[in-house]
Amino acid sequence: MVARLVKNGELTDPRWISAFSEVPRERFVPRFLLPAANGPREICAEDDEATWLRLVYTDEPLIVSADGLYPTSSSSQPSLMAAMLQSLRCDGREHVLEIGTGTGYNAALLCHGLTDHRVASIDIDPQLTGAARARLQALGYRPEIACGDGEAGYPQAAPFDRLIATCSVARVPAAWRRQVRPGGLILVNLYRELGGGALALLSVDAEGQASGFFEPYHGGFMPSLTVARTPAVELIPDQGHATSVPARPTPITAGILCDDTFGMLAALRINAQQVTLLPDDSPEELWLVSLDGSWACQTTNRHDEPIVTQDGPVKLWDQIESAYNIWDQLGRPPRHLFGLTVTTTGRHIVWHGDSEHQLWSL
Repeated sequence: MVARLVKNGELTDPRWISAFSEVPRERFVPRFLLPAANGPREICAEDDEATWLRLVYTDEPLIVSADGLYPTSSSSQPSLMAAMLQSLRCDGREHVLEIGTGTGYNAALLCHGLTDHRVASIDIDPQLTGAARARLQALGYRPEIACGDGEAGYPQAAPFDRLIATCSVARVPAAWRRQVRPGGLILVNLYRELGGGALALLSVDAEGQASGFFEPYHGGFMPSLTVARTPAVELIPDQGHATSVPARPTPITAGILCDDTFGMLAALRINAQQVTLLPDDSPEELWLVSLDGSWACQTTNRHDEPIVTQDGPVKLWDQIESAYNIWDQLGRPPRHLFGLTVTTTGRHIVWHGDSEHQLWSL
């Protein structure tokens, strides 16, 4: 696994090459869930050791628990973990807080790269923290493992030089900014209903404002338990309401949301989920739906021309078109040329190039 990551240029820092080489991932995922057509299938060493071990060392996230439709804990994709650890720009002297202990694998990597006493990790699930602590201790690692709400940070061990979140949050908590030293870094995935994988590396200043660019790679995580989720299909309006709204032409189609950068910008622009429907004898439909009752449906007419219908308090497709026009006028720059500022009052501002060129607030 390490050889593949190194060969692909995804793992380059000797500190983390050593950590990934020496920390055994299989000790942290004795069993996990593999998606299957008739429901998730548990994979464990006791049933099929060869298959279990082969899958442990693929570059894939491994779901270790789920609640109905949604996974609740996983071991993150190794290449993403490598990218994030390298983005922290550690020289070995940093005091690091990890939000989301999970299996404990990432905490073990941090311990190997920085030594135990420089690492603290917190998770809201006592079963996860208990199991992770035991696995870490069995391998000789003794970081500070705490059980609690990670959005409150971990003031008992603050201040920190680095904060890395392996769960996503809708907003960067004020507690994180207060607990990171001036000049310290916060690496966090913003939870957005559309996804987008917006991973921001923010530097905290003396006043407690945090600002920085989005990382060039996609980084998506399961949201913290404070994020309420409703399945998108439950928010689609009834057929009678949908067909009563007039359609209009649109210059863009659903396919643009698949672009790596624009998909992130669209997610940062609107608060909505998406779902694709394939009606019988009708064109494909992309639905954007929001908890406030706003919705948009992009499809094609009988001449195969793109059209959209929308309704509700927020005209979602209008905002998608607005974001697209901004991106297009800027020359369609990649995601790492956009950034985020979280002010001392908690306002989240998206910008391009530098923080003076503000685009919109979340």
